[in-house]
Amino acid sequence: MLGTAQVIGRGGRYPEPLPALEATCAQVWYLALPGVAAHASAPPADRFVRDSVPFITVQQHGDQLRLAGLSRELLAVVLAPERPPPACCTGDTRR
Repeated sequence: MLGTAQVIGRGGRYPEPLPALEATCAQVWYLALPGVAAHASAPPADRFVRDSVPFITVQQHGDQLRLAGLSRELLAVVLAPERPPPACCTGDTRR
């Protein structure tokens, strides 16, 4: 599933709550997952929004990218594919 995910937007720098980790400068990348988030649209550029679209965080080291983290929105889809995806991942804004 992750191998075919597409980056559909960037949410800027992840707001790290721990000062010791703040220097990691992980960037938020919103993902569209095949068959899951096809109707979801990313928040505005450089805006981090929870419960919106699945995302990963990445760090850049020179010309290389490193995966820094997986969002709970993404894990909800990856770990429970037999269940319907959460509303945040279908484009359904009703709660």
